[in-house]
Amino acid sequence: MKLRKYLEEKVSFGGKDIGFKSYPKGWDRSSVQKFAKSISGDPSSKGWFDKCVEKMKGKLDNPQAFCAAARDEAKGTTMWRGEHKK
Repeated sequence: MKLRKYLEEKVSFGGKDIGFKSYPKGWDRSSVQKFAKSISGDPSSKGWFDKCVEKMKGKLDNPQAFCAAARDEAKGTTMWRGEHKK
């Protein structure tokens, strides 16, 4: 699955542009929430991002970008990335 087309631009959520440009085929906002919870139950939990990347390795061109976008949407913010990565 090529994710470049999903990650080039962000969708607006809560007045901020975060997450996916468009969802992967068959996905919607609730799918992202369900996926995020499947990783460790709570996308705010420590180690969530690393678990997600490990799960998606070999399935996507850029699992880091996919997991970052998924976590952005699940949390409704990019603040988890740190000041320099918002």
